Amino acid sequence: MDEEQLTQPCPRARALSPIPIEVEGQQLIVLRDPLQFSPEVVVPPAVYFFLMSLDGQNSLRDIKLFFARQFQHIITDEESAHILEELDRHFLLDTERFRAHRDEIVRAYRNETVRQPSHQGSAYPDDPQVLAAQLDSYYCYPDGPGQPPSALTAGERRVRALIAPHISIHQGGTCFAWAYSRLCQSAPIETFVILGTGHADIPGCFAATRKTFLTPFGPVPVDLEFLDRLEQHDGSDLCREEIYHRGEHVIEFQTLFLQHALNGRNGQPPYRIVPILCSFLPDAWSPDEPNPEVTESVERFCQALRRTLAETTRPVCVICSADLAHIGWRYGDPVRISRAHIDCMERDDYAMLKIIQSGDADGFAANLLRDGNRRHICGFPCIYTMLRAMDLSGGELLRYNYSAMDEHNSTVSYASMVFY
Repeated sequence: MDEEQLTQPCPRARALSPIPIEVEGQQLIVLRDPLQFSPEVVVPPAVYFFLMSLDGQNSLRDIKLFFARQFQHIITDEESAHILEELDRHFLLDTERFRAHRDEIVRAYRNETVRQPSHQGSAYPDDPQVLAAQLDSYYCYPDGPGQPPSALTAGERRVRALIAPHISIHQGGTCFAWAYSRLCQSAPIETFVILGTGHADIPGCFAATRKTFLTPFGPVPVDLEFLDRLEQHDGSDLCREEIYHRGEHVIEFQTLFLQHALNGRNGQPPYRIVPILCSFLPDAWSPDEPNPEVTESVERFCQALRRTLAETTRPVCVICSADLAHIGWRYGDPVRISRAHIDCMERDDYAMLKIIQSGDADGFAANLLRDGNRRHICGFPCIYTMLRAMDLSGGELLRYNYSAMDEHNSTVSYASMVFY
């Protein structure tokens, strides 16, 4: 390898979701691509360190020096070149090869009219009867709301907004059921605006889509009139980044429960959805280092959503697909989670949920900023958007729970809440 190759900048690593795991006592890192442009790859910590050193400015010589300091091991030019080649082969680097691959997928996706289910057959059964029985069971569990949708009757009060989790259905099923049992008992609703946490960094903070959502229960069309008006008020093409919906589960899971709760229900008119991914952090509101670009984009969208909701004459409900705290080794905390950590998380979560119940969007952001969002509240963007765009108060907390996610007791908390 010549001097020029050693000193020129290396490619930049793509934005990936690293998930630490342990296999037979060996620590490994699962590299997951939220957009599913690349397959899931498992690498040792040393290769992950190498990948994270690729910022588009460091040269191969720089990275070899960083690596030697970190691991007390000098990698050869040939070894480092091989690592780069393998990373690029798996589409983990922002190279011309990856961009051509990405553009081909984006073009094909834009031409599709249906958003195919990305988690069918893995996160939930693909057989509609088996799936319906599974979802029914969550309503009837001892910690569930008690009765399945078929036994619930619509009432006169209309649900204006819901918060439901997006954790694995197997883990959060009863919490989902608590939220959707209230929807079963609501006065009829024709449009559901589903705000989901986007787990990738979305340019412009929001991504909508016009594609019909398909699940084992059948298709759910988009309310195009609502979306067109929302775009008009926002002044932008909200579907320009619709590729972010392709592999995201957060709206797919809500659509499953929505169909299971309402399909075939007497008195419920045909309904449509408005699927919108939200992606921004509370850091943008930090008084020390605010991000005006993000806060202005969010404010513009929230006002556009507020106006669109006010102008829509048919009944609308906003659903937030949001989990809460993410603590432990899996989420970057260098400790094994103990009972004391769980107690602290619960205490802080309940304090935060009280603020959400009151409808105070700015108080919600301030609450997380006080400790630097150390609990990694992933539902912040969609909950904040809902609170900012709607005049809500008197929210009712239906269910709060948490689940361990790995052998190190890394934990995710979640809740269901309703506003009338």
